[in-house]
Amino acid sequence: MATETKDTFNNLFKQASRSFETLFNSGTKLQEEAFRMFSQPFTGCETLEDVCRRGEQFTTDLIGTIQRNMAESFKAADAQCKNSVDLVRKTFEVADRRGDADVRDRAVSFWQATFDAFRTANEISTKTGMQTIENWSSFWTSAFNLPSKSAAAK
Repeated sequence: MATETKDTFNNLFKQASRSFETLFNSGTKLQEEAFRMFSQPFTGCETLEDVCRRGEQFTTDLIGTIQRNMAESFKAADAQCKNSVDLVRKTFEVADRRGDADVRDRAVSFWQATFDAFRTANEISTKTGMQTIENWSSFWTSAFNLPSKSAAAK
């Protein structure tokens, strides 16, 4: 019984050691790849002026990408606010109508407006997310001189 317990703990320790070693090696490889990737824009620089020029271009492009993404986010927020205000207005219009004869029509109108607002909100979010991803993809492709998708497909 004691030998089995000792063997079990030995096996657990060996497995934990292997897991730690694998984790350590993966982390090291990740750092190496990240360093290689982030130093790529400066590969081939002959002088300090070249490094400065590329650094300035990288920073300018980075700021431009952030500005474009913020503009998209502001447009999305504005559209979401308009969408919400429209829904509230439609809700009050439905609630303001009098008479029991059109209760069903009012309920249908209310739910239609709600689902339309939900659909519009999702469309806005999706469009903004896709544009943001495209902006970042374009930035990193140009920053690291990577081939574009169309060039890679050829």
